[in-house]
Amino acid sequence: MANLIIKSSADNLVLQGSDDSPAITVGATGTTTFAEHSIHKMYGFKARVTTQSGVITTHTWQEVGSGTSDFGTGKWTVDRVDGTFSVDTGRYTPAKAGFYAILGTFNWGRLDDTKTLYVTISKNATTGEAGANILAFERQMGSTSNMGMAISLSGIIELNGSSDYVSMFWEDTQANNTNVPVGTQLSGFYLGV
Repeated sequence: MANLIIKSSADNLVLQGSDDSPAITVGATGTTTFAEHSIHKMYGFKARVTTQSGVITTHTWQEVGSGTSDFGTGKWTVDRVDGTFSVDTGRYTPAKAGFYAILGTFNWGRLDDTKTLYVTISKNATTGEAGANILAFERQMGSTSNMGMAISLSGIIELNGSSDYVSMFWEDTQANNTNVPVGTQLSGFYLGV
């Protein structure tokens, strides 16, 4: 069995066998080369709401996690991120320009009969169904009251890798105020340019 040698060379970390042939090279930018095959760094994020929101007022578009809404700050927990994810605003700003697949699940504490919940994932804080850059979803309950629910949605959006960000918004027509419980999630990953 050959020995594994770990050394640095220029700005690279090199893993090689005892015969001095490089097996794996990790570059300073995160690019990894296996012999003659290259694997690129995975760009993306995964975050979830781990603390219930404050009481939410109705008939107003609100950003999930925004400290300026009734949601409250510091409700998000980041499981993985390349770029920047704010636990106070729920906004993801990628470090690499290109197209990203964005996925979300929004948990809602209460929706009564004939009420509607709207959920969007938007670029740069655009609100409303018409303002959603990638997608919008709505659901109206019928013949049931005081029911919790979850809505999942996804889409593809182009982000510039510096100032563009994505976040989730919602509005409801529920007459009684409620909250966003634990479990709402937002994630995304780089697809390419």
